[in-house]
Amino acid sequence: MKIWKSVSRSIQSACLRRRTGKWACGASLMLACLVGLALPAVGQDRSPKPSDTVVAAEKQWEYFSVDAAELVAGFDQSKIASDPPILKASFYQKKNDPRVVVSDDCEAYLLESKKRNNEYKGYRILGRKTRGQAVTGMLFKLARHPDHPSETVLAKLDFSVAGNVSGTVDAKDFHRAKGEHFQRLWSSEYAGAAMFRNLAIASMKKAGEKAQAVGPSWPLRRDQGVDATINMMSGGRAISENLSLDTELDDPDNYRGELIELADVRGVTVDAIDWSDQLSDQPTELDPLAKLVREDQYAVFLPSFQLLSEMVGRGSELARPLVHWFEPQSRVTDVLGMYQRQLGLPLNGLTRQFGGALVGEVAVTGSDPYFRTGTDIAVLMQSGQPELLHQSIVALVSGQSALHQDVKQIDHKVDGQVFTQWSNPSRKFCSFVAVTDHTVVVTNSLRQMLSVLKCARGDAESMHDLDEYKFFRQRYPRNTKNQKALVVITDGAIRRWCGPQWRISASRRTRARATIAEVTMQNADALVGGQIQSETVIHRDSELPLAGTVKLTSTGVRSDEYGTLDFQTPIVEMDLTRATQKEVDLYNRWRVRYERRWRRVFDPIAVEIGLQDDELTVDLTVIPIVINSEYRQWRQIVGDARLKPGAGDHHPESIASIDVAIDVNTPTFNFARMFVQSQMGGVNVDPFGWIDGSASVYFDYDEEWMRRYEARDRWAFQFEELVNDLPIGFHVPSKDSLRLTAFVVAIRSLQSQFAPNTIRWGSAKYKEFEYVTGQPIDRIFEGQEETPTLYYVTLPDGITLSGNQGVIERTIDRYIKRSAAAVRGKKDGNKKDAPKGDGNDIATLADDTEPAVVDPAKLLNPQMVMNVTGQAAEAMTQTNYRGGLLRTHKIAWSNLPILNYLRSRYPDRNPMEVYSQLFGQTLVEPTGGDYLWNEQQATYYSSHHGYHLDPQAGPILANTFGDEDSVRTTFSFQNGGIRATMNIADRE
Repeated sequence: MKIWKSVSRSIQSACLRRRTGKWACGASLMLACLVGLALPAVGQDRSPKPSDTVVAAEKQWEYFSVDAAELVAGFDQSKIASDPPILKASFYQKKNDPRVVVSDDCEAYLLESKKRNNEYKGYRILGRKTRGQAVTGMLFKLARHPDHPSETVLAKLDFSVAGNVSGTVDAKDFHRAKGEHFQRLWSSEYAGAAMFRNLAIASMKKAGEKAQAVGPSWPLRRDQGVDATINMMSGGRAISENLSLDTELDDPDNYRGELIELADVRGVTVDAIDWSDQLSDQPTELDPLAKLVREDQYAVFLPSFQLLSEMVGRGSELARPLVHWFEPQSRVTDVLGMYQRQLGLPLNGLTRQFGGALVGEVAVTGSDPYFRTGTDIAVLMQSGQPELLHQSIVALVSGQSALHQDVKQIDHKVDGQVFTQWSNPSRKFCSFVAVTDHTVVVTNSLRQMLSVLKCARGDAESMHDLDEYKFFRQRYPRNTKNQKALVVITDGAIRRWCGPQWRISASRRTRARATIAEVTMQNADALVGGQIQSETVIHRDSELPLAGTVKLTSTGVRSDEYGTLDFQTPIVEMDLTRATQKEVDLYNRWRVRYERRWRRVFDPIAVEIGLQDDELTVDLTVIPIVINSEYRQWRQIVGDARLKPGAGDHHPESIASIDVAIDVNTPTFNFARMFVQSQMGGVNVDPFGWIDGSASVYFDYDEEWMRRYEARDRWAFQFEELVNDLPIGFHVPSKDSLRLTAFVVAIRSLQSQFAPNTIRWGSAKYKEFEYVTGQPIDRIFEGQEETPTLYYVTLPDGITLSGNQGVIERTIDRYIKRSAAAVRGKKDGNKKDAPKGDGNDIATLADDTEPAVVDPAKLLNPQMVMNVTGQAAEAMTQTNYRGGLLRTHKIAWSNLPILNYLRSRYPDRNPMEVYSQLFGQTLVEPTGGDYLWNEQQATYYSSHHGYHLDPQAGPILANTFGDEDSVRTTFSFQNGGIRATMNIADRE
């Protein structure tokens, strides 16, 4: 028993180290606390115990060993299995994990030498087979081409083992080889990590050693470059920083000892915002359904059922290109579908039909955002015919319940309110339906139903009473013409999530999830084989603290206290009132760190979401942002400046651009000003006084560059070949030509003073306008054909710099056009015809129809604007195709080990279906390809990317991002927080 508890702690500690993506909205960010795992029995009289199975099987095995060095030494051209072109590329980081494949009914693994070497000296293939069985096998590994040593090929080295094995092989060596193999796959980056963890622990135990996760070291997420920029400017980073759901509590040493009342543990005590001076005195139209939502919950308010249906369908479709770009997925959980099925409210034609006819406004609410692992959720539907709507939904839910096993119907009556429950023990189906006043309520939690009914009676404070909610409704007014949804996360909700009861409960729930996953893997054969005919108790609370009764059922493992892998018990239902001193100490340390992030007051969050035709719009407010926010660097540049109408050198050739307001009075510019002035001999001239409030970076569609880009050899070209004249321009508008001239002279003088003899300056002419060229002298002397050149042109209205000559010449063309238009406007005496800029003006955030209450912030221009088209995203991504390909390979290949293993373990079943049954997820090829079986190499592979020993050069950007698609974001600092908008347009 003690041994298994020790093993359990190593399993659960590894789970705590797991990190998941920021787009998960906290579902995978809960942390850990559950202890004591004992080896379960598979069944009672129907199945033998695992220990009996092992003993019986061990008597039939005999072990063999093959010297891998002899196989490698015999490699010649006849043993080349594949010669993929990508392996010839010098940049390619070869992931040389060899594979051993053997005939059916046996298994073998490569045991590496303690001293790694390319000749495989000391490497052994260790396997086990049925006594007397002859074995054939193959070792696949990357090797140098026998005739071209600079090239790499895939070698297939055959071996065989006779039926009668001579000599003896220590079984511990086999189990060590097997354990080390699965330790390398024991990582959250691989699909099926829980299965590999179980195999590694069991194998290393037989070898007399302790298992530990090794796994890959590669990062699979984007956190730099244009991806990070979009995340910052869309406000995603602010949500992550403020909610802080991705920070983990440490792992407590034990869970026994003195228990502390959580009511006596201090939660977050940062002051709330005083909204009284920020609210307008004018009447504000509020959402009627806000009266039914607790003040410490999130809520989504939708003006119609139709908008809800469209957002569930079209919204995810429109956002998919951006999601794929940020975080390509190889494992998918159908979260929306799961909750629709659980509630018995599928958004199919039937619900759309009566929903549109009977349902008015809709609200969705719940206690927390842990949707992927399990949370309570309620759908509130307002109706002019509530009884008819109630009857329709009851009939629908009742019909849906018949599609699930073991569903029971229970009628409740609480404080005079009647409602009906349909649910089964696993809660795959769990729906409570009630009607109150003019609203029908459907929820998956009794606790949530009671909360709604309590608000309806006026016995609990609702969101409708909160000043912060009223502030957001003034900023995002109700407007039936625009059909937009409003998401509100209140101060009380965030305090609740950051309080001791919620954080410690989430921690324990994650620990329980690791335990349930381990028990599931131990009983995988019985589950996959359909051998579980009835529920079997495999743990009781005395043996497994904090988990309650744990049962093995035909649908999986279930804890009475924590639920299942598919749906864990919502935190609101756990009723945790006491915790150990260690848990409380860990929480207090986390709380102190979290509170240091705030200056004076705490933050609520609101998001307005619109969906119209082929566009998805998002408008986010976060007030305030944390002290150590990553936005501080932006603040040092933009200060209090705002983009002027017409700001930015916008033009038809631009396929991506960023416009940033510039405040030359910020500390950053003040420091730079003092340095430049000190190098100018103390001349009292403001070197930045010429800047007209902004700066722009844009990426042009340049035909010549695009032709070279499309014709390039992906493997032979050097990165500089594309970057040397990348069609990117940097433009700073000027309001004072003389000061601009002085600035350029000063910079040129500083360059000559601090780095003489490094750049050769020259000049060129285009249409009577001169511009400057600069080339590195060392490249000129070396006679390189592709010498990088910097171009810049100063014009009366600004300066533009680029590494592409065409960008500079097009800048001059646009200036000539603007000048001619200004002259014509002057002659006509019509000031409206004189353009403010050559392109799209920066639009204000105000709606076409102004509400009764006008938020002054809506009339302010933003401080940053970014536009990216699908064509630009493709070009920027493909420019770094090599790096993107390496990352995409790792994501696409992360599913292959579990597919290979499940095919071997369950040859009569589809491994994709088995994985879905055991893990509740669907495996997908992230770039839209398929996973297929290669009979010759005995492995699954990606139809786009091959596998790690036989790679292919497939797409690195999701196919759903079309050339005409676009993403537009705006960003500004307001009220101590941020305001950000995003518009995603699907033009194809």
